[in-house]
Amino acid sequence: MVKKFAVLISVLVVLLSVAFYSTQFSSEIFWFLRFPRIMTACLAGGAVALSGLLMQSYFQNPLAGPDILGIHSGATLFVAMWFMFFHKMSGVLATLGPIGSALLGSFMMMFVISGLAKKIGNKMLLVLLGLFASQLASGLLTVGLNFAHQDHIKAILLWSFGTFQRTTLSDLPFLVLASIIPLLLAMRMAPHLDLLHLGETYARLSGMNFKKISLQIILLTGFSTGLVVAFCGPVAFIGLAAIHLSKMIFKTERHGILIPISFLIGAIMALTVECINLGMAPQSLPLNALLGIVGAPVILLFIYRLNFRHAF
Repeated sequence: MVKKFAVLISVLVVLLSVAFYSTQFSSEIFWFLRFPRIMTACLAGGAVALSGLLMQSYFQNPLAGPDILGIHSGATLFVAMWFMFFHKMSGVLATLGPIGSALLGSFMMMFVISGLAKKIGNKMLLVLLGLFASQLASGLLTVGLNFAHQDHIKAILLWSFGTFQRTTLSDLPFLVLASIIPLLLAMRMAPHLDLLHLGETYARLSGMNFKKISLQIILLTGFSTGLVVAFCGPVAFIGLAAIHLSKMIFKTERHGILIPISFLIGAIMALTVECINLGMAPQSLPLNALLGIVGAPVILLFIYRLNFRHAF
């Protein structure tokens, strides 16, 4: 297990070296353009993976994730509404407005989904409801775009594809709050998450304060997802793939191991895509498009080699 972790760290170091290496940029370009993009990829990728793990543990469903259950869609809808109706704001409000909108949208969707989870009980049906909620938010966004100004439509669409290129040095503290703080708090909750994995009834019988832990998970997930969406748009794929890769590679369900590993793999996946975009500069492709094109075949091949190669 230590060797596998060392390999992941080595991969991250290599990717960072590739991302930072260039022979043609000055110190100003490095600090104001390249460094924020690279750090955003690492922090946002880890935060999205962590959110996915928390949601899978809370809902006890391997399909749960920020994009699957509509958390991304809720945050995206509210940020888009801010751009459409309050774009003339300036100063502090111009910075904090999208952040507050994304947090409000993600928290609202998270509380709705968690409330439905208590009443429904059927985890697969919950995923379907999350998908329906996501479609509803996407439909409302599309309707809103019909009445938006042409410039705002282009900006919202480009942002909704996901990107690590919009952040600056002054935005990085917000992303640290969205990633490192939830990571540390999640590590403290690891024993409770292990109990949740065994079922809500077992967790209650073991003396766990289920309401308190549930509220903490909801707040952490909504907070982390909302901040990432505010700065990077809805980052798909990582929140589901990183967790399953972690479980397949390390063959464990212990959250004390899964939490840092999922965070690390999420950061590696996001940084890999950003390295591709940096190599294509000044051209760039939408983040979610690259994640799907590059990431999905790799994950499928990995699953095949790990689970199905002996069957053929």
